Amino acid sequence: LKLFTHQMGELSKVLNLFGEPPTQFLNLLRDLHLKEKNLSRGQVEELISKRIEARKQKDFRTSDLIRDELLNLGIEVMDQGTQSSTWDIRFD
Repeated sequence: LKLFTHQMGELSKVLNLFGEPPTQFLNLLRDLHLKEKNLSRGQVEELISKRIEARKQKDFRTSDLIRDELLNLGIEVMDQGTQSSTWDIRFD
């Protein structure tokens, strides 16, 4: 995703495709996909925060349950150590 964002940024500078930074455009797309799933960014981030807290407390059962819930909602979680996670929408 980082490579894609960078490449789209370079392309948009040349062609002015989006009229806005590529990250902003990609966030808009992400929000539209969440809306199609009847979800909001806030709902996803709240579940991610609860999962991170469970991991900090070494409550891996709860952490796994939240991860599975997010997967069922079409959200993939990528852990970055025990202190943070990123997420993206799955397209199956």
